Amino acid sequence: MLNYKYRNYSKEEIDIILLRYVNKTEIANQWDTMLNRRKHHNLPYSDTIMDILTVNKWDTVHQHSIRLLAEYCSLHNVSTNEVPKHIEEEYQKMLIQYVMEPFIDHVISVRKYNEFRRNHSELHLPHSQKIISNFGSWNDFREAMNLSKNSTGNPVTFTDEKLLEILEEHQAFFTTHEVWEQHIREHKSKTDETLPTMNWIKTRLDRKTLLKYNNSLHRTEEELLGVLKEHSHAYLNGITYWTAYAKKYGLPSYITFVRNLTDEQLNDVLKQNN
Repeated sequence: MLNYKYRNYSKEEIDIILLRYVNKTEIANQWDTMLNRRKHHNLPYSDTIMDILTVNKWDTVHQHSIRLLAEYCSLHNVSTNEVPKHIEEEYQKMLIQYVMEPFIDHVISVRKYNEFRRNHSELHLPHSQKIISNFGSWNDFREAMNLSKNSTGNPVTFTDEKLLEILEEHQAFFTTHEVWEQHIREHKSKTDETLPTMNWIKTRLDRKTLLKYNNSLHRTEEELLGVLKEHSHAYLNGITYWTAYAKKYGLPSYITFVRNLTDEQLNDVLKQNN
């Protein structure tokens, strides 16, 4: 049996956790109930959070969360409802680093880590693909853990300009992870040229740019309303017209609006712009 011990979370890490689940911070029982419903987790219970923040009442934690929320919204120009999704990437990275710290000696290579993970399933460690998805590459993860990058393989690096060139040339395949990965393999076999993974591209390019090349990426409600406002004239022409129009300009499908927006939202935007 492995001997390991998790350190205490830092106050900065607690802030990230509270922001990620800010709608569960009103009362301590609500927070602890949320954790009890999770089969496996490494999140701190209410008493631990109060100890780390050196406060005596959960109400103080809740008020702290409200202040954090206001500051985050102001700094990142997002609404309160958007914060949990907006901070998800930072939260996932932080949690992975926290969970992996006791097992740092096994973060040598993807192959060796996967072997260690298989042999110790009781630890419920994150899958290597989840780690790579969040950090962009295994070497970037090692660097985040203050480990030297692996020199084997001489991984190809791509500038943002090169990534845009690749997307322009290969946009037809930039649809799903499965399609893109298959295209990478086929392209490599034909040309010996290495293309970046979809996860790598997503970590390097901003969301607005990505949406230009893959209109099936999840869009927030605010983004959908913005698209509808700008292209309402085409939407009003019906589903057949919109389908062709959306394909030409890389916009969401007709059904995407219907599924994600209420009739009231649709009607309000269409009335305002026509």
